[in-house]
Amino acid sequence: MFLTGATGFVGSHVARALLARGCNVLALIRAGSDQQRIGDINGHLSLVTGDCATVPASAWQGIDCLVHLAWDVTPPEYQQADHNLDDLKTTLDLFRMAAHHGCRRIVGLGTCSEYAAGSMPLSEDTSLQPATLY
Repeated sequence: MFLTGATGFVGSHVARALLARGCNVLALIRAGSDQQRIGDINGHLSLVTGDCATVPASAWQGIDCLVHLAWDVTPPEYQQADHNLDDLKTTLDLFRMAAHHGCRRIVGLGTCSEYAAGSMPLSEDTSLQPATLY
C-alpha cells in the first residue's frame, strides 16, 4: 500500500486504519514534514522521502494500491490558489506513474469543496458543483 499525505489529519488516521488491517504501508513524506501526527506509528510505516512529482521507481516495487491524500491546504488561500492546477497535474502524473509500475488500484479522497454548498448534510448523491480551484 502506497500512501501520500500520511502526516496530514486525514492521512494519519488512514495510515492507522491500514496498519490495523495488517497492510504494509509505504508512506511518501515530504522533506521537513511535521511527523507529529504519525509519531506513534512511525516505526510501523515504511517511509520514503520525496514528493508526488519525484517518487523513485524503486518505491513502486510490489505496490498494488495507491491511496492519495496529499494536497496543499494552507489556509486561507488554498481554495483559490493557482497552484491547485499544478497539484492537479502532479496528481495525474502520479497516477500515470503508479499505473506504469503495475499499481492496479488508486484511491483518491476529496472534500466537501467538491459538492454544491447548502445547509443539508452531504452524501454521495449530493450534486457535484465545485466553486473553487481546490
